[in-house]
Amino acid sequence: MRVKYGIMSVALSAEEKTRPLILMGHSKGTVDILQAVVTYPEVRDRVVAVVSVAGAVGGSPLADNAKQSSVDKLAHVPRSGCKTGDHGAIASLKPELRKNWLANNPLPDNIRYYTVIALPDPDHVSSGLKSAYRKIGKVDTRNDGQLIFYDQFIPSSTLLAFTNADHWAMSTPVPSKSDRTIDFRQQKRLPARGAAGSHSQVCRRRSCQDASSHTMREH
Repeated sequence: MRVKYGIMSVALSAEEKTRPLILMGHSKGTVDILQAVVTYPEVRDRVVAVVSVAGAVGGSPLADNAKQSSVDKLAHVPRSGCKTGDHGAIASLKPELRKNWLANNPLPDNIRYYTVIALPDPDHVSSGLKSAYRKIGKVDTRNDGQLIFYDQFIPSSTLLAFTNADHWAMSTPVPSKSDRTIDFRQQKRLPARGAAGSHSQVCRRRSCQDASSHTMREH
């Protein structure tokens, strides 16, 4: 609903109202954008592309055991800009719910979809995310501290890049000593599954094509 309000409430000139929109979402922001373009014709008619940056498309294993009260505490962090909302954030990110939503809500085919995946090496994980990184690592080591890499992929989207950055670093400026981005147009491979620290290994491109199907089935 907030995505719709944000788009429809902005004061625009007659010329600006005819311009196509590109929506970019991070984490649950991607979920909200996909919900908006599916639900509201007045939104999807203006949108030409959606870009997901470490989006929680397929949900997170952490949501199965997380408490909404923990998320509500973010509203008290200075300058966070977070609000308690409708208290449904955690429930909406459960993998089972996300899988069912994707299966029952085809994405509008008049919109182009793009994905940027966060996939950090262990030494690129923020200290505040290391515990979650290890916890999700019991399911799959290829995660950003909040999401497994294949759960960040919008089905049938164009994969733009992998970034050697964790979930928080994707939306918060952090010092960088090296290039954290792997351009998928040049590096047409995926990190291989394995023990922590093995992200430098790669497998063939077809794994990426499988990423969208991973969001549709149990692991």
